[in-house]
This record gives sequence, C-alpha cells and structure tokens, in this order.
Amino acid sequence: MKIFLLMIVCLQDPLLPLKDSCITVPMEEQFETVNECMYFSRELKAMNRDPNIYMSAFCTTKAVETI
Repeated sequence: MKIFLLMIVCLQDPLLPLKDSCITVPMEEQFETVNECMYFSRELKAMNRDPNIYMSAFCTTKAVETI
C-alpha cells in the first residue's frame, strides 16, 4: 500500500464562476506513512501567502502493483 496526497485549492474571487473556483490536484509524491503525507500537506499549505487562496488536503491509501 502506498499513501497519496490530494490537494484541493480554491480561489476566493467574486467574479469567478463557482464551478471554476476550486481544483483538485492529485500530487505525484508517494508516501510510506500517513504522518509523512500529513506533514507534506502542512508544509505545502504553509507556503501559501495569498489570503485569497484556500488549500485543503487529504491522504488516501491505494494498492500499487509493480510490474
């Protein structure tokens, strides 16, 4: 099992249509533990200095087969 991070990024803009205000970004990184994933997401969110950008994240596990 590998752990993956999904980021949800939203822009607060009254002129932007609601359907275009948020995107979901599956990150390429794979983590060995949930704690690693959560730490990485906190670090990404801490880098955001724009008060109009809101970020959320969650970690999920997936079975990964190597060929």
